[in-house]
Formats: sequence, C-alpha cells, structure tokens
Amino acid sequence: MEGRSLQDCPYYEAASVVRERVVDDGLVPSMEDDLEAIEEAVRLASADAAAHLGEFEASVVAVVGPSAAGKTSLIAGLYELFLRGPVGPFEFAGSKTLHAFEEICHGARLESGLSEPDSERTLSGPAKFFELTLGSPCGLGKRKLLIADRWGEDYKGVIDTHPRPEEFFEVARADVLTMLVDGQRIVNPRSRYEVPEEVIATLQVFSEVGLLARKPHLVLVLTKLDAVMGSANGTRTLTDFNRLVTRAEDHFSTQVTGVSSYRTAASPKGAGAMPGEGLPDLLECWARGRPSPAYVRARYSSRRLIDALLPYEEA
Repeated sequence: MEGRSLQDCPYYEAASVVRERVVDDGLVPSMEDDLEAIEEAVRLASADAAAHLGEFEASVVAVVGPSAAGKTSLIAGLYELFLRGPVGPFEFAGSKTLHAFEEICHGARLESGLSEPDSERTLSGPAKFFELTLGSPCGLGKRKLLIADRWGEDYKGVIDTHPRPEEFFEVARADVLTMLVDGQRIVNPRSRYEVPEEVIATLQVFSEVGLLARKPHLVLVLTKLDAVMGSANGTRTLTDFNRLVTRAEDHFSTQVTGVSSYRTAASPKGAGAMPGEGLPDLLECWARGRPSPAYVRARYSSRRLIDALLPYEEA
C-alpha cells in the first residue's frame, strides 16, 4: 500500500524466506514457471490505443489546453473519484494504464510528502493515451475511454505553426474534442481577454488544417472553478465563459457535432468548489462520444421552382 513499507504488509514474505521453504519442501520451480509476464500499465502509444477501439463501444477523447490549464489534474481527479466508488451512472471496470493513473495522482496524496498537492506534468512528445473501461450498473454494457495526453506547449504552438493533421492524430481521431479554459487565467484581469482568443484561434487552426473533418463533439471546460468562485471577479468570469461558448457555437457549429460546456474543480485548493465538482457530468459526456448528426428534413414548399429564382417580394 502506498506510504507503507513492505514489512508492514501481513501477506508479505521476503524472497529469501520463500526460497528456503520451497527448497526444503523439495519444490524448486523452474525460472519459466516462477516468472509471470506483467503488463507495464503505462500510457498507450497511438497504435496500442487503436487496438482497443474494436473491443466494444469506445470513445476517443482529446483534451486540449496549454500547460498548467488543468489537463493532468482533470484526468487524475476523474480516476480518484472512481477509487471512492461509482461515478454517475458508471462503475470502474478496469484499465490497461493503472500505473500511469497512479503516477499522475501521487503528487496530490499525503504520501507524496509535498507541502501542497501537485500533479505530474506531461512531457514533450507524441500524444499517448490513458485507457479506462466503464461498467454500467444499469446493464447497458461496457464502454471504453481512450483519453489523449499531450504536452500543453504543443497545443499552444499550433496557432503559429499550422501543423499537418498527422502531427495531432488524437485531435483528428477524436470523438470528443475537449478544450480547456483555465479558470485561474480567465479570472485574472490581465489575461481575461487572452484566454478566449487562444481557444477560438486554436479551433480555427484545427479547422483550417482538416483536424475537424470527423466532426467531433466539441466540449468547452472551465477548469479551477474554485479559483473562479473564490474571486471577486467570479460572476464576471462565468459570463465571459458563457460568451466564449456562444462564440464557439457561432463559429464552428457546422464543423462539429454539437457543443457542450462544463465547469469543473478537479483538485480545488480553495473553498469555492467541491473536489471533483463537474467531473461526473463531464465523464457522462465523454462516454456518450460523438452523437450521430441529427437528420434534418427539408421543409416542403408549395412555391413554383421558377419562383425560387426571384426575390421573395416578386414571387
């Protein structure tokens, strides 16, 4: 168990003691029998993640935001909720990346010895994936989430570089494109206007280079809700966030399959929000994935075809 020595565990025996007992009993296993392959349970590379897509209903989630926007805290906070029990309508049904989840959660626990909670930062390099299998108490079957994790500075740089689609394959393949809005920055008068412009500019580049071709469901997430609600500018910030959501709908509604918004506090440091606030609703959105585009029936018109070529007043 984390924070305790091996000797504290009642089921632990030193390897030398086990070896002595086995030899005394005349049971000396071969090296092949004694060794068992154990998966590393680290984040998955893209090819490994793709292999999980055909198992059962799966949703690929791209979480986009600059460094320190709360990306790692969001993923870690979701995992921590599952350690306490079901989250919304879902139960934890397994993960191929347990070690990776534990690594990013360690800094926020007392056993880490840190004076303040902290999450492990994502390193530079291609995106890798956390895998999470969800079970439903209602018997709706299992669902799988593949949550992409990439260094925030890579996303921040797309505005200037206009990358090729293959460089950001997690965005190109995403069923749910999650854009993080850093609550600590947007509540600050000095960066209040920068944050929304960065989000819109990033989405615009994604659109121009073809990363929205699959029409993902677009989700805007206000992070660090505790910092927002604990500020004198909290009400104004929520209004700014709502305006950003409206702008995203106006600019990109034809390039995505719906727009949703959530306010979260994955690991609050203040009293403005509860730990994990907003995460169950966000999880449900991620699990739904990309909804099928709504079928719009053409409105019947009794006007003659030639009338459609004339101004309405003349027809």
